[in-house]
Amino acid sequence: MTGNSSTGRQRLFSGAAVRAAEPVLALLGDPDRKKLDQLLQLSVSETISLADVLSGLFQEQDAVRAQKSLGNWKRRINEIAEDNRLTFRVMTDTKTRSQPEQRHCWFEGDNADIEEAERYSDELTRDVEYNPTIPARGKATTSKAMAEGKQLVRIFVSYAHDEIGRRPKPSDQLVAELRRLFEASRSYLLEFWNDREINVGTKFDQKIQAEIASCDFGLLLISPAFLGSKYIEENELPHFVSRNPDSPTKPCIPVGLEKVDFERHDLKGLDKTQIFLGQHSPGHFYADLATRKKVEFVHQLFQKIERRFDEHFGRSPGTPPRSRSIPELRKQRPVPPELRQVPPEGDEFEDHKFPEDEFTPPDTPNFTPTRGHRFTFADSESIADRRFESANAKDALTELRAWAADVDGCPFFAVLGEYGIGKTTTLKQFTRRLLELRKVDRATPLPIYVDLRAYVSNDARGKDFVPTIQELLTTVIERSWKLTDKSITADVIIRLVREKGAIILFDGLDEKIVHMTPDRARAFIRTLWSVLPDAGRRSKGKSAAPADGIKRGKLLISCRSHYFRDVGSQNSMLAGDDREDLDRKSFPALLLLPFTEEQILTYLTSFLGSEQRATEALATIRSIHNLTDLAQRPYLLSQITERLDELECLQVKGETVNAARLYELFIKSWLNRDDGKHQIESAHKRELMEDLAAALWRSEEKQWDADVLEKWLDRFLLQHPEIAGAYAGRDRAVLKEDLRTATFVVRPDDEQNQFRFAHTSLQEFFLASYLARALRDQQPDHWDLPRPNAETLDFLGQLLQLEFKPAAVRTLNALPGDSRRRAAYAAFAYWMRAMENGYPVPRPDSVNLEDADLDDWQFGGTEDRPLRLSNVNLQGARLNRARLSHVILDKARMNGLLARNALFRNVTAIGAKALRVDFSGLR
Repeated sequence: MTGNSSTGRQRLFSGAAVRAAEPVLALLGDPDRKKLDQLLQLSVSETISLADVLSGLFQEQDAVRAQKSLGNWKRRINEIAEDNRLTFRVMTDTKTRSQPEQRHCWFEGDNADIEEAERYSDELTRDVEYNPTIPARGKATTSKAMAEGKQLVRIFVSYAHDEIGRRPKPSDQLVAELRRLFEASRSYLLEFWNDREINVGTKFDQKIQAEIASCDFGLLLISPAFLGSKYIEENELPHFVSRNPDSPTKPCIPVGLEKVDFERHDLKGLDKTQIFLGQHSPGHFYADLATRKKVEFVHQLFQKIERRFDEHFGRSPGTPPRSRSIPELRKQRPVPPELRQVPPEGDEFEDHKFPEDEFTPPDTPNFTPTRGHRFTFADSESIADRRFESANAKDALTELRAWAADVDGCPFFAVLGEYGIGKTTTLKQFTRRLLELRKVDRATPLPIYVDLRAYVSNDARGKDFVPTIQELLTTVIERSWKLTDKSITADVIIRLVREKGAIILFDGLDEKIVHMTPDRARAFIRTLWSVLPDAGRRSKGKSAAPADGIKRGKLLISCRSHYFRDVGSQNSMLAGDDREDLDRKSFPALLLLPFTEEQILTYLTSFLGSEQRATEALATIRSIHNLTDLAQRPYLLSQITERLDELECLQVKGETVNAARLYELFIKSWLNRDDGKHQIESAHKRELMEDLAAALWRSEEKQWDADVLEKWLDRFLLQHPEIAGAYAGRDRAVLKEDLRTATFVVRPDDEQNQFRFAHTSLQEFFLASYLARALRDQQPDHWDLPRPNAETLDFLGQLLQLEFKPAAVRTLNALPGDSRRRAAYAAFAYWMRAMENGYPVPRPDSVNLEDADLDDWQFGGTEDRPLRLSNVNLQGARLNRARLSHVILDKARMNGLLARNALFRNVTAIGAKALRVDFSGLR
């Protein structure tokens, strides 16, 4: 039975019918309103038996009179709705000769729930939109520009060949003088190109279009011949000036070359753009001036262009060049008309000013589709030791669409992958693709995107509290600062998933459960499953078919694959150890793979604007050790492309490049960009961010309310009097505002009063920097925090590769034996990670792992170099299911050790104390 009528209205029931009927109920008299209320109470499925309607609304009348009364009542209701332009209708079928028991009644109208859900998902995923036809700008450079420390700017010169027979040509004179002035510029190196550089036999139109595509600015030399040129009008000018204000264009510099009549000439759209005519009033055209005045004209133009470049590239006059930030790159993309501002009068060739976006590392600059391998959880346990080959990978969005369209397939899906691999971007793009398809085909499943990072528990029952699905969704809606309309409710979302076939996408599971115990994490995942309570049984064919008009939806979860110790624990956590009626054999998952070189080249081509520039950039990336591996992660690739000039400088100097080094470059650039804009100095802000990352990690929360953040700042300044002294005369409220609007954090607005780092990897890097600083400053107590995750430990190891001074060596050597158990545990975790990845390792005299949770760990040495843990304190520790290989535990203290189902290979424990130990299942 279809859910749509021929009029475009949808069949409604339950809560959707009640909400659609509310404006009609307000227009009815008491008798009609009571009958409509009664009928709404019967609307528990898509249709209502006509016999139930007659007995409920007209129980004192016989069947014939009751049907006649129903027809009159229905006609009154529908006429009132139509007269008031309301879409709500009461409908009956046309089987007039059938008995009431065989006939049906139903409601129709616009389903506001679906519209609200579409708007909700649209607003939460809108940040991944961009215009792929206009290349975003990257950082191109040359060896000369790099050697001289200048910003390379490519200029396309657009001019008319017919310059009224003048010799020398005014255009040649102007460009030559401008070139001479820029040769002495402290900041910029210009490359001018015009069509005189086209070689004989070259297809001139293709060459011109290629040069326009690769240029940074257009220099438009305005003359009557320029305005009258059909070729310029059709092939050059549209790239720089558009008559349509919504069409994006490249930045341009229009210059009055020869006199034109602004009132009578067709200016081809240039009438809305300021044309440079010199700075004297009235303005003059270049060709009309005497030689001395021409020199002055070009000098004034040079100054204007320098200021224009400073604004465009975001630099202070005379400062060294830097790569463009993401907000600057966004200025090259289309901006909604409502955000456009009229340029100020009198400023020559000034672009429109748009409100600058707040800095947040973007989800998808120049989106390049991710690829992955689809498998089931049962498959993964048999192929856990195999490598997924990129050659066999498939487009992630294609796989997701296939799952969404499979009505008989598993209702669950997991998207897995490493950090920065594009999980969030892929889910947001998937959401937007479905929303676009729904514009032409309403049968397309409705996507509902839920960012789990927005959930924060403030429940008085403590951090171990696990919310219901209603509580979780309600909190996410309230705390989603991107939403302009928060009218959608948790109950609406749940109903759309359970009854209308909607697909709910829970993004960022690992970031929510990283601080939870395994039991609490499983309970939290069960909360997510509860949005589809019978889906597990449905996937096994055990549940009854849904009632008429009910269409069960689907659920997707994204999570970092390496959040889990191994494939077994991954499957156990996500599929519930078969206790939740979830069938591992049919539970599908998609493992996103790092970018291939082909994908990297595609991304670079989109970012830089031409395949030639992309090929040059890829050559630079290839030439630096390990950089190609780092570029395989979309997030890091987006950062690398903005720092190509800096990477080339590092290459020349022979310096090490690793992820930590890159983040150091990014952060240094971001801090320099903020210099002068904020109260807190760059050096102090760096330390502030490091301490904040540690404080957030200790709190086991991903974000804080603003008042919690401000109280933390008060404590920080109290504990750091040398920093507080630098701001003794400043208003503390201003400092708090400065912190809340820091470059590295998401800033709260009136709706959302939450603080978190703009990207998880930023918090991980700053936490690693905090731990490295603690080693340098010989402050082992700073390591007394929950065990850092693998990404933080990798950053720490890479930082120590760059600098590992004797004081840091001594502190690191002592930490594994520290009496503070968490500090010793964190140091041991780093030690094992360092051995695996070749980072600097500690050489401890003792190791304290008392009460340490080492369940499912795998560690050890080799036959030639065993891991020496003599005298280790393992009292009360947990080694259940752990795998130890080539480990010396001689004289270890292991009283109370739990090592059920553990695997010990070539492990010695001579003279160890092992009372009340549990080695059941030990192999």
